[in-house]
Amino acid sequence: MTRRLASLVACLLAILMVGLAGLSCSGPVAQKSYRIGVLAWRANVPAVDGFKKGLGALGISEGSNLEIVYRDAAGDPDKLQQFAAELVSERPDLIFGTMAQGGRAAVKAARDSGTPVVYYTGVDPVTDGLAESLTRPAATATGVWTVVPVAKQLEFLSKAAPGAKKVLLFHDEGAFRSVSSTAAREAAQILGMSLVETVVKDKDGVMARLATLVPGEVDALYNFPSGFEATNASAEGQAALRLRLPMSTGLLSDAGLPGVLLSYSYDPSDVGEQCARLAAKILRGVSAGEIPIEAPSRYRLVINMATARAIGLAVPPDLLSLADRVIDE
Repeated sequence: MTRRLASLVACLLAILMVGLAGLSCSGPVAQKSYRIGVLAWRANVPAVDGFKKGLGALGISEGSNLEIVYRDAAGDPDKLQQFAAELVSERPDLIFGTMAQGGRAAVKAARDSGTPVVYYTGVDPVTDGLAESLTRPAATATGVWTVVPVAKQLEFLSKAAPGAKKVLLFHDEGAFRSVSSTAAREAAQILGMSLVETVVKDKDGVMARLATLVPGEVDALYNFPSGFEATNASAEGQAALRLRLPMSTGLLSDAGLPGVLLSYSYDPSDVGEQCARLAAKILRGVSAGEIPIEAPSRYRLVINMATARAIGLAVPPDLLSLADRVIDE
């Protein structure tokens, strides 16, 4: 992991501990009625359900004292901007933006109105222009930065398959130059792995490269956690099965796909609950810009033993003991 990324993660974790301590002392939100807008880039039911669950634990629930105005752009950037403006016009107490795109659109639309925003994003909020700093975001927005644990993802892949030395992963141009990509290269070097990085323009490029893979060309596949790779895990899993290769993915939702051996990442439901705690602070009167941006409160390891059997891999017992969930069907 790069020094910059390591220091950012340490900073975010420290901020999280302070934030949780402050919340535990504050108790539930005072009873009144609230209206909250939810702006989704794509439908993310676990995150939104987690957000509702987290609010409910703090005394704010639909059917009682909460109205949620929900907009799902379904991946359409024009609709996203339209829905962001619509939500601001509804004059909600707060807007919850899902993923980088939803958070970015909500912050932009709400900037002049003063409507507070809580978001979660996989992009550095400072470099993305959402915050002036992690400790004091400024403006009217704060949230959770879902920092990608690429070093641990590769470490778990190495533990599961010690013989995997050549690891194939795909990038688009943006992901290839990202901080996470640099961290992955450094982690691979420490683990004695060689990353076979393939830069492609679109999913067709991924499919074309997978079709040409032959036995012995690579030892493992790594579905690199980026927006570009989010839709490629199924195709890569099929290739991994065909070649009997171990594969790791950065999305927990992909852990059950055929061909995926393991996944280590945040749970969107957990992050939704975490965002709800930040929202509760705002509803109590704390300025969003004064609430530090947090990292996910936990990451989860899922191991798919059905895939392990299909590719003839014996997963070490010590790694299985670390798993939060084992899929065995």
